[in-house]
Amino acid sequence: IIRQVPWVSRSRHTRVYKYTLCTYTYIIIVISNTNRLHSFINHIFRVPRLLIGARHWIIKSVLISFVFVYVLVGKMKENTGNPLHLKSLNHISLLCRSVEESMSFYQNVLGFFPIRRPGSFDFDGAWLFGHGIGIHLLQSPEPEKLLKKTEINPKDNHISFQCESMEAVEKKLKEMEMEHVRAVVEEGGIQVDQLFFHDPDGFMIEICNCDSFPVVPLAGEMARSCSRLNLHQPPAPSTSDPSLVNRFSLLSSSPL
Repeated sequence: IIRQVPWVSRSRHTRVYKYTLCTYTYIIIVISNTNRLHSFINHIFRVPRLLIGARHWIIKSVLISFVFVYVLVGKMKENTGNPLHLKSLNHISLLCRSVEESMSFYQNVLGFFPIRRPGSFDFDGAWLFGHGIGIHLLQSPEPEKLLKKTEINPKDNHISFQCESMEAVEKKLKEMEMEHVRAVVEEGGIQVDQLFFHDPDGFMIEICNCDSFPVVPLAGEMARSCSRLNLHQPPAPSTSDPSLVNRFSLLSSSPL
């Protein structure tokens, strides 16, 4: 950066302003790491010399200072809202009694499909993918010691999927003779239906039409829908039952 600056004067004050300007510029580029901002700074360096000497570099230093403050404030706001720079939910990992039984459930009931798992793992398990997230199944070394929940409690830990038709989901659950619990949430004239049931190891699954509820931040942002429609899911293999996948028609999304 220093080599880009034309050294038109060798006075002490001018050199101080030039070093200050170069320091600002370097900090901004490091913080922002964007080519667009780098190009903008280069344009500032090419401002015609209407003033000479120290005054010329004072003007450029002021311009760079405004850019520096703008970038710094933007980065502070970004880090406050997303300090770990997260992008989306990748997968959930579940310890199970039988990998085969759990795979059958997540494939035939929820429409997930198996994907390749790293061969370097020295423990049994399976990976599945569907609806924008992964399910990683881990074979328990002591399956007999895993506690299996029998009571379906909507307040328990669970993962929730959206669907297009609650009636179709409930009808299918009844056909498969799966025990489930229905619940209704009402807020501000909006009604959301929920269905809860367990996987083979007692981990609870929820199916709902929760996109009826808007996402309303407590402060600072506009309301958005819970509906998650932007992430395109690869088609499931033909070996899975298409009628089950179509009936559930679970929706997925990118991170809010």
